[in-house]
Amino acid sequence: MIGLSISETSTNPEVFAAQLKQRGYLKHHFDDVLYEMARYLLASGANLAYGGDLREGGFTECLLGLAQQYSAQMQDPTRRVELFLAWISHITTPAERIRQFKDKTQRWLLLPPDDVITELKLDPKKAPPAGLSRSDSDYLSARCFTEMRETMQGQRPFLDAAPIRARVLLGGPLAGYSGRYPGLVEEAYFAVKANSPVYLIGAFGGCTQAVIDAIEGRNPKSLTLDGQVELDEQIPRTDPDSAKTPYAQRAEDFNRRAAQHQVDPIDYDTILSKFRKAGDNNLEVLSKSNGLTPEENRRLFSTTHVSEMIYLILKGLRAVLT
Repeated sequence: MIGLSISETSTNPEVFAAQLKQRGYLKHHFDDVLYEMARYLLASGANLAYGGDLREGGFTECLLGLAQQYSAQMQDPTRRVELFLAWISHITTPAERIRQFKDKTQRWLLLPPDDVITELKLDPKKAPPAGLSRSDSDYLSARCFTEMRETMQGQRPFLDAAPIRARVLLGGPLAGYSGRYPGLVEEAYFAVKANSPVYLIGAFGGCTQAVIDAIEGRNPKSLTLDGQVELDEQIPRTDPDSAKTPYAQRAEDFNRRAAQHQVDPIDYDTILSKFRKAGDNNLEVLSKSNGLTPEENRRLFSTTHVSEMIYLILKGLRAVLT
């Protein structure tokens, strides 16, 4: 089971297109990498875990279409792609949309953390009450997304969901998210913390490039609280329709509640420290866990060639998982 941490580098399509253009790409180049990566992993026998993109025409639909092509001989083809859906996502999605995936994939409809259910007086079978305050809603979203990522990593056992064995990271927005950290940063952190194989494709920037910068000792400002606040303050200029609570306010409220419930706070120093350790002594920790040499990892960080990305990831996976 390989976790795919793959998403666009901005939640605003126009900003994402501009970011791609700066690197010499168009949207179809990004899509090509997604599809080819998934196709080769499935063809090589991997099963894929994804954090659920339920949009019409989204990456989930692509994954399921590919999985059907490579599952003809399998007893249970629905296990080729497993969707992990945070409670705040699936409980607010029309039931008919959820049912559309029933016969095509294994869906894990996760619950909120127990302490959040108690504090906010939630009924896990119903959507959050309409009277929920903005701060309560922000805190609920952040905790639900962390719960999903910890479940995927095997840190929160859920029914018979199998933990992922490795993660592939590409892209990811550094601002405009609803979690406690940028999503791909948090997923990379949990994987590195668990000494799980991580494969970092830097070609499209975003969260993945920030993680690479930290691993290589460059101390990216985007992975500090001040840097995150600055990025968040830029969003109204690039995406005027965005109506999220300012990140500085969300982070302060999250940490106040976390202290009351013995929950890990938002702490970028801890994140950076863990990434730096993965890069110590010529990428020793990262290379030992993912089966690639330091030179191969650096090549994966920088290559713009899809075939080389796939080759390096498959080489590393075969080294550590077979």
